[in-house]
Amino acid sequence: MRELVERAYKRGCIFLLVATSTLAAGVNLPAHRVIIRTPYMGSKLLTRSQYLQMAGRAGRVGLTSLGEAYLCLDDVNVKRALQLVAGPCERCESQLTSQQDLSRRLVLSLVCGAAASIDVLRVHAFFDTTLLAVQQPAVVEEVIASSLEYLANLKLIVHKGGAVHATPLGCGINASGFPCDTVGLLCRDLDAFMAGAVLSS
Repeated sequence: MRELVERAYKRGCIFLLVATSTLAAGVNLPAHRVIIRTPYMGSKLLTRSQYLQMAGRAGRVGLTSLGEAYLCLDDVNVKRALQLVAGPCERCESQLTSQQDLSRRLVLSLVCGAAASIDVLRVHAFFDTTLLAVQQPAVVEEVIASSLEYLANLKLIVHKGGAVHATPLGCGINASGFPCDTVGLLCRDLDAFMAGAVLSS
């Protein structure tokens, strides 16, 4: 559906798009005019980078020479909005150490994406291209090792020597989008269901 809407908008069949703030931050369509109805995303004030992401949809180099971005405000938010428009951007920081499930899911996704198995060196090579490797190169090895160990303990991957491959459970968790740490709970619930279920053949 999203591709259909994007295609229709780019062709000029749709002239106006209305989106939630979350969707607006992720929309990748050039527009002549962007109107941001409130400086909030949910109950939180937009960050400068979120504001720039949304306002940046107005006009695109090579497509148009002008773009307009409007931010609608009430009296209470005028001072706060000045920070959005003219303040400094917040520091961009890797989330791979602060959100452990993110690094685990990334490793699981890499392993599941391989045809059969993946060499651990390829996992390292991938992590070497991340923001984490730029900001905290000393912890990259630890993040990879702890993620591999955690995923192996949950039986989502098998790590033998220098090769890693995903188990069927690992591929299922990866495809489902469930957090890795819910595997134990999920397996317990399935086992309890199977123990009590009467299956007819």
